[in-house]
Amino acid sequence: MLFTLYRGVEIDLWSTHVDLLHHDHQQHVAPSHQGSSSRQVIGTLLCLASSLSYAMWLIIQAKMIESYPCLYSSTALICTMSFMQSIVFALCTERDWSR
Repeated sequence: MLFTLYRGVEIDLWSTHVDLLHHDHQQHVAPSHQGSSSRQVIGTLLCLASSLSYAMWLIIQAKMIESYPCLYSSTALICTMSFMQSIVFALCTERDWSR
């Protein structure tokens, strides 16, 4: 959490300039500090929501193991549900249907 919320000097250890999508850099360059405070607040809230949801997921998983002791089938069920959620998310967010 400290490294996520700390706002300091950017440390660039591995500076690579590889553009796998071949986008034009001039179109996608954002102004340096425009809206940075609102993005920082949204990022903080999303980080806290992520931590809270992961903690709740661990509690739900522990309770599920108590009532459904078949570990392999419960793991397969969890993976299947996350696969379905990923497909729905990808279909909702991807604009280019050829991908």
